[in-house]
Amino acid sequence: MNLSIELHQKVAEDHPHDVVDGIDDVFVEAIWHELDWQLPRERVRCVVAEIALGFQDATVKSFLPILVRRMALVRLRKEINEIVSTDNHLLDEQS
Repeated sequence: MNLSIELHQKVAEDHPHDVVDGIDDVFVEAIWHELDWQLPRERVRCVVAEIALGFQDATVKSFLPILVRRMALVRLRKEINEIVSTDNHLLDEQS
């Protein structure tokens, strides 16, 4: 696991109750399913919590679940693509 992921997980774990209304286990589960379970649920939870923490001081929170979902999907899909790219590179080296 790279340092960036470890740091993000640490931030999310240190502030588990500082999440935005509407961001809960059901929300995380929906994103995890949308990603076809390609990453561990805990990783999805950490990314969602970290992004939500960035909005904890927002004065208007009506659209935060939409923003958090969108940002989490972008970040997590990027991670998935990096994993797939690395796996493909390793397979090419073995051939």
